Amino acid sequence: MRAKKVSERGYQTLYGWLMSSNAYRRHPIRRFVETVKNPYLQKLIYMSTHLGFTILTGFLCIAYWQYRWLNTAFLIAMFGVSLWNGGTYYIDYFSKQYQRIMQQSVVHAPAAQQQQASAMAERAADLMRAATVQLPSQPEHGHDHHD
Repeated sequence: MRAKKVSERGYQTLYGWLMSSNAYRRHPIRRFVETVKNPYLQKLIYMSTHLGFTILTGFLCIAYWQYRWLNTAFLIAMFGVSLWNGGTYYIDYFSKQYQRIMQQSVVHAPAAQQQQASAMAERAADLMRAATVQLPSQPEHGHDHHD
């Protein structure tokens, strides 16, 4: 009954989205599910994996509730990751903006200044590349999808 309602209204389930999205083509859960060719078993494996992760996170919540030091360590780790992600984003954004400004100034400058500005822009780009640590890219989430 619900499956019919979902398909009639054009809704997409989390399973359907994960399995059809090109952005998640190399996702470990998707690759694991795709090892089985039977569509019914694929859904069963996906749901079992989903249930396993739900139980695991439930136990983590209980552990965070019971042990204050574990909760504190988790929050500090999340704060650190947030700082790292925010910091690398701003370094990347402003270095690209600075490089764009420097390249625009090269176009509007006399020939002698163009060479000097071009060298400065390249040097700035090299310094920014050296200062920025590349993290593995994560797929963007357009909006929340629910089962």
